[in-house]
Amino acid sequence: MVDYVRRFLIVGTLASSIAVLFFVARWTLA
Repeated sequence: MVDYVRRFLIVGTLASSIAVLFFVARWTLA
């Protein structure tokens, strides 16, 4: 259970960071 929550948090953090980087790059290039 704890491993599942930890994995979910790690995936969520990676996804959010990638989304932020994508939006920042798109805003700066545009």
